[in-house]
Order: sequence, then structure tokens, then C-alpha cells
Amino acid sequence: MIAKVGSSTNITKTLAYLENNGDRVAWKEVRNLASTDSTYIKNQMQQVAKQSRTDQPIYHYSISWDESDHPTRQQMLEVA
Repeated sequence: MIAKVGSSTNITKTLAYLENNGDRVAWKEVRNLASTDSTYIKNQMQQVAKQSRTDQPIYHYSISWDESDHPTRQQMLEVA
């Protein structure tokens, strides 16, 4: 398992980077929001980021697996 942490200043650009390459993101999981609608999520994250005191309020992490690893989706969720 390989974990990477990233931060940025703009949720729209971050999501575009992560989602516009079909091989980059296999699936996403949304937690602790009132909706799973992508527009709602972007708006909520932008509003929260505006309240932040840091220069890079968007925090995300990714977890990758070696080709020899074959975790189940449940195992991947537990790791996340």
C-alpha cells in the first residue's frame, strides 16, 4: 500500500486533476456531508475553505495498491 497526502487552494482544480484521468481514481467515498451530489460537495468544500486561515485549505489523500495486492473494497474502506 502506498499513501500520498496532498493539499491545494482550490477544490474545483483538485477534483479536475483527480477525476479527469480515468486511470487516476477508481472510486470515491464521501463522508460527513449532507449529500453525495458533486455540485453540493464542491460548494460545501469551497465555503469551508473560505473560512480557513491557511493558504492551502484543501487536504486530500490517496491510497494505491501494488499490483500483487488484491484488497476487497471493504478492506480499502477500512484503511481509508
